[in-house]
Amino acid sequence: MTPLTYVKNGEIVEVIKLTGGKYFVDKLTNIGIYPGTKLRIVSDGEYGPMIIAVGETRIGLGRGMAQKILVRLAESTSEVKQ
Repeated sequence: MTPLTYVKNGEIVEVIKLTGGKYFVDKLTNIGIYPGTKLRIVSDGEYGPMIIAVGETRIGLGRGMAQKILVRLAESTSEVKQ
C-alpha cells in the first residue's frame, strides 16, 4: 500500500484504505471513493491539488487528503474509463 500522493499521472490504482477520521471517510464515500474503487490519476498535483478520475467524474484533492488514501496499482483497468 502506498499513499495516493506517490502515484504518477496516468496510473490506475485501487483504493485499499482510507486512514482519516469519520468525517473524512464519510466525505470521500459520498463522492464515490472507498475501498475497492479504481481511480486514474489525471494530474499528480506537483504544483497544486491532485486531480483524479472516478469513472467519468473528475475530483480535485488537496495533498493532505490524498496522503490519507492508501492505494495499490490496479490489477485490472476495465472499470476505469479513459
